[in-house]
Amino acid sequence: MTETVSTDRNDDRTLDEFQLKTILETAVDGIITIDCHGIIHSVNPAAERMFGHPPGELVGQNVSVLMPAPDNQQHDGYIAQYLKTGQPRIIGIGREVTGRRSDGSEFPIDLAVSEVGAGTPRLFTGIIRDISDWKTAQHQLVEAERLAAIGEAMAGLAHESRNALQRSQINVERLARLVADQPDASKLINRLQRSQDHLHLLYEEVCEYAAPVRIDITPHAVDSVLEDAWAELTPLRHGRDVRLLEHHQRGAMPDDGTLVCEVDAYRIRRVFRNILNNSLNACTDPVEIDVRYSSTLLDNQPALKISIADNGPGLNHDQQQRIFEAFYTTRTRGTGLGMAMSMRIIEGHRGRLEVAPDGDSVGAELWVTLSRKQHQDGSGSNR
Repeated sequence: MTETVSTDRNDDRTLDEFQLKTILETAVDGIITIDCHGIIHSVNPAAERMFGHPPGELVGQNVSVLMPAPDNQQHDGYIAQYLKTGQPRIIGIGREVTGRRSDGSEFPIDLAVSEVGAGTPRLFTGIIRDISDWKTAQHQLVEAERLAAIGEAMAGLAHESRNALQRSQINVERLARLVADQPDASKLINRLQRSQDHLHLLYEEVCEYAAPVRIDITPHAVDSVLEDAWAELTPLRHGRDVRLLEHHQRGAMPDDGTLVCEVDAYRIRRVFRNILNNSLNACTDPVEIDVRYSSTLLDNQPALKISIADNGPGLNHDQQQRIFEAFYTTRTRGTGLGMAMSMRIIEGHRGRLEVAPDGDSVGAELWVTLSRKQHQDGSGSNR
């Protein structure tokens, strides 16, 4: 009888271990166990996928490898402080922090850390949830509300102003005919007409910026889309010493030999045109614009990175921080909405548009990252 009870207990224990292993392997959230020195003892598959590491690679490493600076330098100190004082800084507290994937990209996570009993060695378990989609949805909701308010205000302003501008334009044209034989007066009138045209353009661009961005995605060769954007800028390049250089880095091409991504070609062409136009305006001749295509990952999915760098004066710190800010411009004739609109378009594609970190590029360098595959919802509708 005694032996039978013992066997039953062992069977129950084995069943419990099997159930626990199954739970850990099928859990949607990431689960990581570390010791008091921050060394990783176990990682479930969800956490490995979340951070982009192959199975077994993280075990034995310090958990700081999953954190960006400065958190990666402070984490061990938090544990040491807890063990010394018993006062939690991160233990027993759920909070939002930033994680770092194996490719160096960062993403927001919800982290809850708890101590596993009081055995030896002392272990801590972190339950991790990727909240990128939630943060994106929250940002898009706030942005949509803000833009709706701007759009409503600008639509009313544009409607009321359009009639006044048209009446003003008619009178300016009449005045131009009356003073056609007076060169100085004609020059002033031409400046007035250009100012009115600029004001009308500003109204139109603000209304467009505030309107919802509809993304209709289909497979397109991205290099062809960029070349179409370059062709549209032919009038601006006329008479100038300008070269566009394209490079396809090894591994950038998929098996079909093309640079195909799921994009709205019209809107991506506009993004490229805005970036290239800025380079043409910023650079003095001879102008060289270097475009490089390379493979990368976007949210752990295959993606294409397009680097566009020029040989101009580059971007200072303030420009790097504000380049995607609405109405920010360093040009006297710009509306300051081109790059802000470009950011909205890329976000609508769930891609990335960013200023490259300071490196080897002489002038300004921007990175556009686009997914190789269609979005899971496959809708191609408003985003």
